Amino acid sequence: SHILQELEATVEEMTEGNQNLCGSLRIAAPVTFGTMYLGRLVFPFISKHPRLQVAIHLDDKQVDIVQEQFDIAIRISAEPGLSLKARQLGLCQRVVVCSPAYANQNNLQAVHEDLFAHDYIGYSNVQDSQLWAFLTEDNQRNPIKSRFSANNGEINRDAAIAGLGLAVLPLFMVAEALRTGQLINAMPEMNLEPIPIYAVYPPTRHTPKKIRLLIDHLCQVLGDNPPWEQDLPLS
Repeated sequence: SHILQELEATVEEMTEGNQNLCGSLRIAAPVTFGTMYLGRLVFPFISKHPRLQVAIHLDDKQVDIVQEQFDIAIRISAEPGLSLKARQLGLCQRVVVCSPAYANQNNLQAVHEDLFAHDYIGYSNVQDSQLWAFLTEDNQRNPIKSRFSANNGEINRDAAIAGLGLAVLPLFMVAEALRTGQLINAMPEMNLEPIPIYAVYPPTRHTPKKIRLLIDHLCQVLGDNPPWEQDLPLS
């Protein structure tokens, strides 16, 4: 219950020194972001606080952090959750990518002129019309249909590497493939609306120090220059 959680937080706070955190810290996060980045970002924080017991739960579905008793969740979404406290950690850029082989076989300049001249890779958790809205906003009568779709971004990235078509994906997911040349930015002229990265946590009156310090740490490492944006090719 809220009362019990606040009581436990107060007891923990009383037993902590200035930086000496203790108790449990349960974190929820999306699968790919968790496996690719969250671990390495929070491991130094965990090492710094040896009396903290940390558990990370990865799930692409939004968990009810109050009901399931998570201390904090990472959400890459424009709508982090109305009933929760939220703090923006950074921004997740999006990019349209394809393989060099696909680009050689298809006229990328003609995407806007003839949407059906291209193959598209869809994300099952989002309707094609919503995923590709930036392409179809002037052409609502011709909805895009995915040639391939999956409910996991890593498979969609690999489908793009395999030459199956165009994919719109978070930059953190494709940055390494862009660096190695397995993928290219298919539409460098497109500035897609970035998606905020939030830390959300229960709306208790008192936010435990362990949550505040973890969020401060994540803001520092994800702020203006997140790790996946470093050393990217210019186009």
